[in-house]
Amino acid sequence: MEFQVNNLITLKLENNKTVIYIDEKPFILCKCLYIDIPTEKFNLDSIGISSVDELRKKHDLPFKYHLKPETEFWAHASNLQVFVENDYDTALLHSNIAFPILYRLTETGDRKARKVYKEEVGKRFSSGYLPVIKFLCEESYLSDLNNEEKGIIYDNLVLSLSKIKNKEQTISVLGFLCDFDFPKAVNDMKIIIQKELKKGNEIFSKFLFKYDYIRYLDRYELLKCLESKDVLIKIQHNVRDELELHEEFESGVNPGFSIKGNRVTGLNLCGGLLKTFPKEIFELKSLTNLNLSQNQLISLPEDLKYLGLLKNLFLDFNNIRTLPDSVENLKNLRRLNLASNKIKNLPDTMGELKSLISLNLSYNRLGKLPQTIEGLENLEELYLDGNRFLIFPKAVTKLKSLKKLTLGDNRLTAIPECIGNLKSLTELNLSINQLESLPKSIGGLKSLKILNLFQHRIKSFPKSLIDLPCLEVLNVRSGKVTSHFKILDKLKGRKIRVYK
Repeated sequence: MEFQVNNLITLKLENNKTVIYIDEKPFILCKCLYIDIPTEKFNLDSIGISSVDELRKKHDLPFKYHLKPETEFWAHASNLQVFVENDYDTALLHSNIAFPILYRLTETGDRKARKVYKEEVGKRFSSGYLPVIKFLCEESYLSDLNNEEKGIIYDNLVLSLSKIKNKEQTISVLGFLCDFDFPKAVNDMKIIIQKELKKGNEIFSKFLFKYDYIRYLDRYELLKCLESKDVLIKIQHNVRDELELHEEFESGVNPGFSIKGNRVTGLNLCGGLLKTFPKEIFELKSLTNLNLSQNQLISLPEDLKYLGLLKNLFLDFNNIRTLPDSVENLKNLRRLNLASNKIKNLPDTMGELKSLISLNLSYNRLGKLPQTIEGLENLEELYLDGNRFLIFPKAVTKLKSLKKLTLGDNRLTAIPECIGNLKSLTELNLSINQLESLPKSIGGLKSLKILNLFQHRIKSFPKSLIDLPCLEVLNVRSGKVTSHFKILDKLKGRKIRVYK
């Protein structure tokens, strides 16, 4: 089967495959069919696209139609005929067929092909459709253009992109061209990024981080886009390390800040040798995450109340002795880490932190908790290790949402019966205390999976320990446990990991 499109292009059906011949030589194999273009007057605009390349993406077409070889052959023939009759309009064929054919025709001396070749390269490049732009660049079709011609098609491209008004598409295209010989692309990209960031577009800023386009701005260029640029500059003067921009808030040891749109939402001044709370922080009205751990803070200001949007506050490894009453104003706080400080007492207002789900007070100097702590209705994790508790803080047993409680390394001698009220508790650490017994109500902890009693003084365990249906790990190592503890043997028989 054979079809002659013009004096240079012929299609032949060979082994059930459509082969394009140019100047009587096999040139390219037609691999798939996206569209059968009618030979009569046809306009791609009528189906909402500017080129066949866009067809599959826009209309979510399958990779190819499953047609009989003869039917597919005549469809390819129709498409090639329309391509030729429309003066080699490359928009009518997929670019990976149109441009190789057009270039080969220029080599054969086809006058029309030579006339339109550069025009077609420029037109398709300037369309702004990234897959086509990538194809033209990566297959070196732009190498046939001089610098002036490249400058013209680039300017036309920028104009087309400005009409589309899709900033993500514009940045994607310019980002790709930055790796090719288009020096203006980097500057144009910076201008667009800065302009959009200044608008506070959060979706756009996420896009910049996702594809690492934010790297095109240096630190000074980035700061100019932020509403709190002057505040950050002031804060920078108080810390030894340069503040780096992080995609997400980091609670680790890397000083920096994070943003949403043009607003600073996260600040990490960990290890900054700060002796006082930087007052400039209160000017960051959108701050939701703050890390001031590993500094030398002694106290916190009453002005803490102005950070009402905070969700996470890390103040561990300082020298803090007291907390201000104004802590009650942190209504959105979900995580508060005050571990390794010198706190002896908590203010009654702590009970107002209704959103709190994690509270770390480990390794302080606490001997009691305020009764108001029972107001932390959403608290799931409470860390009290390494304090000075002689008596178990009963207010804790009112925390119905509590899942993890650690009271290791204290001076507890007894656990109250009311501990059985913690029905949601999955992990309980009572290690390194002076316990000599456990209450029967321990069996009421129906969700408990891990029970740590390392280095205890318990002489006998309540039978109710067997009633813990979810128990997976029991640590009773201390040197006091002997083989006559039959209760432990029964637990081990339930495939519970018992360490003794």
